Amino acid sequence: MVDSREVVHIQCYIQMLAQKILKNLMKKGRGLAVPLAGFAVTVLVALFYVYQPSWLKNLDLRLYDTVLRHGHTARPGDRVVIVDLDEQSLHSLGQWPWPRYRMALLLKKLQQAGVQAVGMDILFAEPDRTSPAVLRRELKNDLAVDVEFTGLPEALRDNDRIFAATLADGPFVLGFFFDFEKKAAQAESVYVKDLNPASLARDQDVALPDLLFSAPSLLQPLENLAAAADASGFINTIRDQDGVLRSTPVLMAYEGRIYANLGLSVLWVALGKPPCIVKYSAAGTESLRLGKVTVPLDAQARVWLHYRGPARTFPYYSAADILADRVPAAELAGRIVLIGTTAVGLHDLRTTPFDSEFPGVEAHATLIDTILAGDYIRAPVWLPGLEFCLSIGAGVVTTLLLCTLGARFILPVILLFALLCSFSSFWVFSRYHFFFSPLFPILSTVLNFSLLSFLKFLRSDKDKRFLRKAFGKYVSGPVVDRIVAAPERLSLEGEEREVSILFSDIRGFTSISEQLAPARLSALLKSYLTPMTRIIIMESGTLDKFIGDAVMAFWNAPVEIEHHRQRAVSAGLGMLAALPALNERFRDDYGLTLEIGIGIHAGRVSVGNMGSEDLFDYTVIGDNVNLASRLEGLTKFYGLPLIVSDALAEVFVAGYSIQEIDLVKVKGREEPVTLYTFREDKTLADGELAGWARALAWYRSCAFVEALHELELLQRAQPRFQPYDLYRERCQACLVSAPPPDWDCIFRHASK
Repeated sequence: MVDSREVVHIQCYIQMLAQKILKNLMKKGRGLAVPLAGFAVTVLVALFYVYQPSWLKNLDLRLYDTVLRHGHTARPGDRVVIVDLDEQSLHSLGQWPWPRYRMALLLKKLQQAGVQAVGMDILFAEPDRTSPAVLRRELKNDLAVDVEFTGLPEALRDNDRIFAATLADGPFVLGFFFDFEKKAAQAESVYVKDLNPASLARDQDVALPDLLFSAPSLLQPLENLAAAADASGFINTIRDQDGVLRSTPVLMAYEGRIYANLGLSVLWVALGKPPCIVKYSAAGTESLRLGKVTVPLDAQARVWLHYRGPARTFPYYSAADILADRVPAAELAGRIVLIGTTAVGLHDLRTTPFDSEFPGVEAHATLIDTILAGDYIRAPVWLPGLEFCLSIGAGVVTTLLLCTLGARFILPVILLFALLCSFSSFWVFSRYHFFFSPLFPILSTVLNFSLLSFLKFLRSDKDKRFLRKAFGKYVSGPVVDRIVAAPERLSLEGEEREVSILFSDIRGFTSISEQLAPARLSALLKSYLTPMTRIIIMESGTLDKFIGDAVMAFWNAPVEIEHHRQRAVSAGLGMLAALPALNERFRDDYGLTLEIGIGIHAGRVSVGNMGSEDLFDYTVIGDNVNLASRLEGLTKFYGLPLIVSDALAEVFVAGYSIQEIDLVKVKGREEPVTLYTFREDKTLADGELAGWARALAWYRSCAFVEALHELELLQRAQPRFQPYDLYRERCQACLVSAPPPDWDCIFRHASK
């Protein structure tokens, strides 16, 4: 007999199996691992958005560059031109720096052409060393030679004086430089002209200079040059953390005073020096008004540069051509001119979204043209809130979808969402000129999808391995594959289902157990039950339990099995076919052989977890289960190894014929059942089944003499087939004592 502790172990194992399957597989979205992970990822993306680590910020800026390059439609206006101290000019007129009188001549040429204003992206911080007065002084100091420039007018002996006189005579703006990298010695006096704008403050407790970039030191032009110029402007540009110039401050503070960017100062002069008003609050600057022109600012007085394209998008004129009068005055009249350099070696190149070598002077031109055109790249105050909420919403929706649907259904939605966000970013920029970043909504979606899909994969893989390990001992490989492929079909809750049930038992096992020691008995059972179990599993059956030496199995649960009746019969016949080989081994090893009886029935039963809250089995119960057990018990009465009910009468098995045995009522059941058995065709005598059919017909029509004659013929042909002998005895009994008139031919079994 099987040790009762082994039965308990099996029950506990089935209990754990059912509990895990119920909790992890059968209730979608019931587990908290995936939702909690989705919530954590969404919170992480929200923190990324708030704090924006450098690598994410750089990625966001690159997306901005892509949108700017492909989503912009702006072209430069005709108001701004650039005079270039280019390679041609340096080759024709000598290396830089040029004498100041030549710069004065260049300015006069531009003034004569009728330009509106001229800004110089050049720093004149030192005296002109080519001035005659400077040369005389240096020769005297270095070589003790005193040179007289006889006949040279006094006014021409100092190039800086010549340049200052020219500056004072026109709309010229000088550049200066704020030094943020080192604490240079501060100038004793500041010569450059500040903007000194009026302010419109929402919060009177905040001073405008406190909101601006504040420089620790500056490099400025010579005092006489700065005083002579119409205005001054800083030539600094502040690049983003990746080294790309995307925006520029138009106002900066130095020692409590406010100074304008070179481009803004030039435009201010070109517009006739209108009143300048800055609107700000405690949160930062908001806008700058130059007369009728309003310039939107970010919190630190920056303007996003709406680049018109790569380098040299604006008209360029060589300084040498201007000095040689090779440029018609009509091309310069009414224009705003910026003087700068693109010459190699003068190092005035910037990296922009359009170009890695973009002249700095053209950045100032871009600022002026953007203000004149009014096509600012804006950043609405509500935009960060929208991006933040969309990032959170995308993460939440992705998590909910992944908790309810499979990844293969979500992936197209994710791709569509990413495309929609990207398209929206391009469309919004081209239409409204503000940058909606698709990065964080897409990042939230992709991270949630990737991580949660991975978690679901791990959980699914774990569940599959668990199912294979758990069910692999009870059902066949193909059935396990079906359970693993579609675990949602697996129902462990109580339900009514049609199944085929098989019971088998070793006859006379009690006497066998008395003959063998416990260890040898256990080994015998193992040697017998192992191949029998494998046959059941090979036929896609579910091994329910071992009851001592008995085996209980069923088909069509926990998953549906096609042709489950035939598979149950095939399993029973397979067990009988395997027994002779086993008996040869048992005869040698144990000095005995085994005989078994198998009963099979099919019908509707209750299937699921049955038992208490603490301990339960996945099994089948019901009247049809009891009938299958009764059929197994009747095999001993009829001397047959296999009996099946009429529910399996239509089953066909190659090489076997089905033979009706009896119409009976079993104990505890009022409904009669017809009994059948399967016999190998090769064991049947000629005409045996036809003779048996005639014998049954005579018997049930009370023609007992004729039935007895047929049965005697059958018994002579098959003397070991016990049902023939039983019916012969019944016929003889009926001839002695005739049955009542209402006889129904049903044999009633009084015992199990």
